[in-house]
Amino acid sequence: MDNRFVALNAMDDQEAAVKLFKEYDRVALPVVSIEGILLGIVTFDDIMDVDELESTEDFHKFGSIQSAIANPMTAKVFDLYKNRVVWLFVLVFMNVFSGAVVPSFRAPEIVLVVGLSMILTVIIGSLIGFLLPFIFTRLKLDPATASAPLVTSLSDICGVVIYFSIASWYFGF
Repeated sequence: MDNRFVALNAMDDQEAAVKLFKEYDRVALPVVSIEGILLGIVTFDDIMDVDELESTEDFHKFGSIQSAIANPMTAKVFDLYKNRVVWLFVLVFMNVFSGAVVPSFRAPEIVLVVGLSMILTVIIGSLIGFLLPFIFTRLKLDPATASAPLVTSLSDICGVVIYFSIASWYFGF
């Protein structure tokens, strides 16, 4: 039998409680005040709910959705937009600056084609990342499956098509 006494402090963060449950593998833990007075208990199923909320919050931060949107079908377009617009501008400028090395290798015509391709690729990629969860929801599929690898793959394919289409049009092929 394990005789170690483990308790949650009422002032601790929820993530600390999740960590204690995982570390000590308990079914329930007492919650005590700073003075050590028993205030109640927290059960494993309560902690799993908290862990799911914390994981969802972390996932939204990773996906640059600072405020969680419970149902994208009922969310306001402006709210969806404002949660992503900063990252979209960062990506556009990163692509523009990464394309700045092209002039040292080739003529200005290439710069125009590459620059225009990068801007359109970011716009199309953003639209794909924005619309795919709606499409999956409309098709009654799990929108979480519209994850980063799928969005990245579709964006990459579109990027190649955009580049060659612009180059063919511009150079008259």
